[in-house]
Amino acid sequence: MLTLYFEHADKAGHDYGPDAPQTDAALRTIDTGIGRLLAALEARGQLDAVNLVVVSDHGMAGGKITQAIELETLIADDIAQAITSGEVLGFQPRPGREAEAEARLLHPHPHLQCWRKSELPERWHYGSHPRVPPIVCQAEEGWAVLRQRSLQRWRDAGGRDKGDHGFDPALASMRAIFLARGPAFRSGVMLDPFDNVDVYPLLAYLTGVSPQPNDGDPATLRPALKRR
Repeated sequence: MLTLYFEHADKAGHDYGPDAPQTDAALRTIDTGIGRLLAALEARGQLDAVNLVVVSDHGMAGGKITQAIELETLIADDIAQAITSGEVLGFQPRPGREAEAEARLLHPHPHLQCWRKSELPERWHYGSHPRVPPIVCQAEEGWAVLRQRSLQRWRDAGGRDKGDHGFDPALASMRAIFLARGPAFRSGVMLDPFDNVDVYPLLAYLTGVSPQPNDGDPATLRPALKRR
């Protein structure tokens, strides 16, 4: 099993936004790289003997400097420590100030919603691990919550449009790709959307190894296989 990671689309998408010409150019670079790989396999007579799986780990949504919230306006650091910022925020209330932190965060905010970790949407399958902070907030698509210094750096750099991920995975902009060809796969199969974690049991099957405990469903990708 060999793996390759192409960072070009992620970097360009973050720097310029998903619809920018620079991102289109990055995608063409990746397309050229995959084309070189296919041509090399074909030249060696191995193209039809190799199972090739192409995936992305997330999508990308556009963002503007006018769609940024200063983290410090949400809550003071002496009430709750911000563990993360950006599209998904985690807050650890200071000892003895838990009720105050919840009162400030667990109410409706423009372009932002917060939950106790135990009350996060069930479909996210998230919140049970001890490292997840007590309060988690999710920004609306295209919005970000940044510290003042980070927002100022963005302004100083010209405040151009950019891109980010980490939004609700149900959004169309967060969808990833899945392409596969090779001796294990049927031709022309179109699959319904599925969770990225389902790729792991597929790769375990293709390589003939026993998968470790995981959240993937091995049945999801069976319709794409010649032998199920």
